[in-house]
Amino acid sequence: MSLLDDVEFPAPISERVLHSDRYMERVTADIPGFLKKYFDFPNEAFPEKRIHSALLGREIGHLPHVTYALERMLKGGHLVFRWFTDGGKSKTITFFFPILSLAAGPDEAHILVCDNFDDSKRRIQQLERELETNALLTDDFPWLKKPARPKYGSMVTWSRREFTVAGRSSNRPDPSMYAASISAGDVRQRRGKLLGDDIEGKDARLRASVRKELYDFVKLEAIRTWEDLAESKRPLLCWAGTPYDVDSIYIKLPNEDPDYEVITVPAYTIPWQRFGGYTHMKLADGTQSNQKTPWEERAKLIPDHVFTWPRKRMKITKQGSSRKRASKAMTHGSPSPHSTPPPAWARTTRASRSCACAGRRTTTYPRCSCLRRIATRAGCSSTPTSPPTSAGSTRRRRRARTRADPAGWSTSRTRSRAAPTRTGSAMCDRKSASFRSTLPRAPSSPRIWA
Repeated sequence: MSLLDDVEFPAPISERVLHSDRYMERVTADIPGFLKKYFDFPNEAFPEKRIHSALLGREIGHLPHVTYALERMLKGGHLVFRWFTDGGKSKTITFFFPILSLAAGPDEAHILVCDNFDDSKRRIQQLERELETNALLTDDFPWLKKPARPKYGSMVTWSRREFTVAGRSSNRPDPSMYAASISAGDVRQRRGKLLGDDIEGKDARLRASVRKELYDFVKLEAIRTWEDLAESKRPLLCWAGTPYDVDSIYIKLPNEDPDYEVITVPAYTIPWQRFGGYTHMKLADGTQSNQKTPWEERAKLIPDHVFTWPRKRMKITKQGSSRKRASKAMTHGSPSPHSTPPPAWARTTRASRSCACAGRRTTTYPRCSCLRRIATRAGCSSTPTSPPTSAGSTRRRRRARTRADPAGWSTSRTRSRAAPTRTGSAMCDRKSASFRSTLPRAPSSPRIWA
């Protein structure tokens, strides 16, 4: 037995470990090059916008909205990301940012919050697999490796719900990455960079009570995860998702709290009202496309500059071919700076009939109070009321329609026929064509992919 068997010699210290602070500072210097070198993102299967990478010494493709989001998150603060569906939101928030953040500082703590535990744990396991298999990344940043099992003492936790990287030097009670959900009761006791990804589920979109519970969680419990300057130099509270309703928390939260900075990324680089002009381009043989042309052929003719991420062209247009115009505008479109949102009770599906007031189809507003057809903002003097909810209201509308005088005069149930009152029904009289032609026309909303 050798006398040196019980002697533990220190492992050789590489130059990279000795000067790790120098390499940590270089993480944020070239984010597009970092993503391309270690994750091949974006790959070369589709031509993206080209920039020169100082890290790789050549031109690479990159996504400006992903790069800007990572740069902004690394600075910290209160952020709300409102991105279109399939815009790389979850991959940016839950995958790229934690690795970038831990590469720049292994002592940082992160809390991932999703609508349920399964989504959060799925994201945590993806990060663990990447750190275990990406040898190029862990060779350049060895503090991102899985901690080795020590001879004495307990091993650092590395499970499906949380993990801590090997470079952690401070004894913090919070791991490097932790999975939670909006129903978790221990979030308020933790401190770290909170990353909320798609916390608004189906129930929160449909039920006001669930929306209130979610809002209370964000305002009363999640806010307590904010780190002070002694724990982190760049504390972060970030919520990312796609708003599906005007009462969405991604819209309500920044409206009520001015500390939040909103970063909106629509699917199109132009207002979605102008997108209809690109839906019937000329085909390769010079003929004009029309509604009978398959939407796949028309989608290929749309210029790349119309899309924020041209690689997602077919998926965006496919959803547009089957989704109603109003809901598609909320999840994919770029709202016009001159438009105002419809009321909260407004219909979010496409109307099936035309409004006699304006002679156009409408998308979001319910039937008007004059009981004729569907009201529009510019085509009817009557103020839209809440939509009918029962078959009885339909019968009442039909009876009121038959009682209306052809000249545009309407009688009420509580008034006598001898004393008619002038109401908005006059504008709904189909026979008053000359009077109706003087009204301003409502904005059109053609169904572009049907």
